[in-house]
Amino acid sequence: MRADRLDLDSLDHPDPTKGGNTAVAVPMVVIISSVVLAFEVLVLMHSVTIRGVSSSWAYQLLGAGVSLVAAVQYSFVIPMSYDLSRSAGGGAAASGFFIGSNGIGLIVGICFSRLAWHVMSPSQIHAAIVLPVIANAGLVVALASLLASGTPTQLMLLGLRIAMGFFEGAGQLMQFLVRQKTPAHEQVRAAVLEYSAYALGMGLGPLLSSQFGAEPGMGYKTPLQPSTAAVSAVSAAVAFLCVCMAAVLVLAIPSSPKDFGRENASEAGAEDAAFNRSNRAAVVFLCLVLFSLCFGACASVEATTALLLEVDGGWGYHAIGRGIGAVLAGTAVTGAGLMAIQESGLVDDAVATWVMLMVAAAGAVLLLRTHGMSAALAADFLIYPTLVCVAGVGEGTAIEASSPMSVFSQPNILVMSSFADAATRVFFTPLGRYVFDVGGRTGYAYMLLMIVAVIAVADVLIRLLRGMASSEISYGYDKLHVKLGAQGQAEKRPDFIKVLDVPLIEKVEVRDTDCGKGLVAAQPIRQGELIYRAKFHFLPDLPGKVLLQYGSVEYVLDVFTHTSLLGPNIREMSDVDSFTNHSCEPNIFYASTEFWNESSGDYGVYALKNISPGTELTADYELFDIDLQTVGMDLSPCRCGSSTCRGSIRGCKYWPLEVLLPRLAEVEPIPRAYLLQQHPTVQFLDFGKSTGLGAAPSESEKPRWPITAACDFEPGAVICEGKSCVVDCHVCHMVVNFPVQLGPECWLPRTVVFAKEDLLKASAPVGVGGQREERRFFGLDLAANGQEADAEIRMISPTEEATETFQVRSRVRIRAGQAFTCSAPCLHIS
Repeated sequence: MRADRLDLDSLDHPDPTKGGNTAVAVPMVVIISSVVLAFEVLVLMHSVTIRGVSSSWAYQLLGAGVSLVAAVQYSFVIPMSYDLSRSAGGGAAASGFFIGSNGIGLIVGICFSRLAWHVMSPSQIHAAIVLPVIANAGLVVALASLLASGTPTQLMLLGLRIAMGFFEGAGQLMQFLVRQKTPAHEQVRAAVLEYSAYALGMGLGPLLSSQFGAEPGMGYKTPLQPSTAAVSAVSAAVAFLCVCMAAVLVLAIPSSPKDFGRENASEAGAEDAAFNRSNRAAVVFLCLVLFSLCFGACASVEATTALLLEVDGGWGYHAIGRGIGAVLAGTAVTGAGLMAIQESGLVDDAVATWVMLMVAAAGAVLLLRTHGMSAALAADFLIYPTLVCVAGVGEGTAIEASSPMSVFSQPNILVMSSFADAATRVFFTPLGRYVFDVGGRTGYAYMLLMIVAVIAVADVLIRLLRGMASSEISYGYDKLHVKLGAQGQAEKRPDFIKVLDVPLIEKVEVRDTDCGKGLVAAQPIRQGELIYRAKFHFLPDLPGKVLLQYGSVEYVLDVFTHTSLLGPNIREMSDVDSFTNHSCEPNIFYASTEFWNESSGDYGVYALKNISPGTELTADYELFDIDLQTVGMDLSPCRCGSSTCRGSIRGCKYWPLEVLLPRLAEVEPIPRAYLLQQHPTVQFLDFGKSTGLGAAPSESEKPRWPITAACDFEPGAVICEGKSCVVDCHVCHMVVNFPVQLGPECWLPRTVVFAKEDLLKASAPVGVGGQREERRFFGLDLAANGQEADAEIRMISPTEEATETFQVRSRVRIRAGQAFTCSAPCLHIS
């Protein structure tokens, strides 16, 4: 145990700075805060594009501003915490608990914010985002007034700290909104920006409250009772900061945005298809461990360094506030540097993380090998900013691995990280001060080194788990494999990730429309006619530019604007088809997709109806764009002007199940595979282009499944081939694509959703177990027991897989248009 164990009552050191003018710190806070807020307003008022991103930057800056305000109120009491704990006879750990006690209120506030995000209306959420900022201003003013009264009690101060923590937790509503508006590839940047601003606020708080200490030259036995002038100046500065932040929130955030609080299928977190369930759980867990340890070390630095300066250096309130404030505020510079490095693409997150961990370890070694106070502050300047940035990278990585409709959704991960932050405040703040009290500077330095080492191990494991994800992404049911196109510079145009050289298309022209460039018919086009074949290339979901050379004209295309998000981390770049605009009542559709290789191919563009010359060609974006909202590209309001306009275009992942099922066959294969992963109770089969089957007449608008012959069949003739699958009739939604032929080589997808009674007619039992009844689904009308069938089903590729191919052969002569029944094959329980 340390020989000179801390005794707060024995401390009577003068302030070595011999300063402490409130007129220095308060204007500094006001100037810094004004610059930060002015920059936010500037970004909101003007279109700022950085690597193809604009709107998400504005939300990220707003979230950073809220974090800055929350940090000011949290760190406000750090310089004076030792004096405040003396009256209760507490030691180092007790004063550390007082600092970290707002973590208790933070946990309650986080629970409130999560519940509010789920149940409140948009207008209520808007008010709930603004109110915590105003409440924090009032609480800081109340704390300053209580200190000025000269009669603060531990219970009163503890209550204020817990209340501050609650409103900080309630402020997480803003972070939910920020992360919802942030694309997956920007989550790390958003987290680094948020925590850098938070650290800046951690520095501003001590700078303000340092003015409450005893006059220079007086010892710590002097009661803490700041002057009225100091209280008024500090309170005015904090109130100014909070009111400005609240004003920016009120002006910048819509009062009733349509997408507030949307969860489940509409959550903003895009699932990275490279993560399987076990990998995702492990990555998120390790990221939270890394995040917790980083902020645990930071919480120790915040409180323990101040104790070190007091005990070993004899520093007073003024000096501690300025020293700690300067070090913590310097984190903003480090965070800005990290973001600049990320935006420039000089190094990736892994390299930057390891460089920062080495810098943090060097800081701990410096603390271990030196004894001066300046060296201690220098060590903190190496440790604190770097670990804050590493924590941001960790949280951003966790959110990148988020999965909607699961425990690892974006809001839930934010709640987990906030809980981890609150827990580290409650635990690590007193722990660091206790270790310093018992083991001195050496024990404290070794504790920090151990934490950095464990963080490094966690980061290695995260990188290994992420590396296990193959660059080949499987989407299950149809064995479709996709590899992302290389972004090399084969075309020798370094400004573009790809150059497309497209010959002129005879039937269409590129013209200016009300929605920018568009494709217009240059000649009459009949329904079902092939207009042209368009090439496509798969690209990762990253910003960049593509050069389209169309005839003698060059167009510069933006990846986010002119591509469709087919699935998590997969975008499809077409050539001239990139100019096709949206309509909720389109006149073209896409079919006959052919893959040349795993990263490119082409598809046919067909007329859905007769198109006259001069008419713009339009497609339904939501059939091939899985998520426009997350990347800030949702069309709200939609301006297509059709009678069936849906009002906004956000992507097919946001369709309710009752809307999705009747159109599932129309959705492009990759988005459809992703949607099937999100809806495991939905089974989908594609019967393909069968010339043997026809549609039975239907009096309703809903298509019935085809159980008629399209032509005459003699006995023994093959009517069709198809795929079967095993279904559970109690929980399954069975959807089948029976394409309709519009013309030669032109088939329009047609979705048939099987009702329960039809599902039973079109399937045969394979076994019964408990309450689960499994049946093999064929999609054809099976003859009841004892009835003679017109055709028989033969299994032609029996395998151990759930999907098997079958063939239908006629047993008697079947006429065109005749409804027929089939005999079920002999099925055994495997």
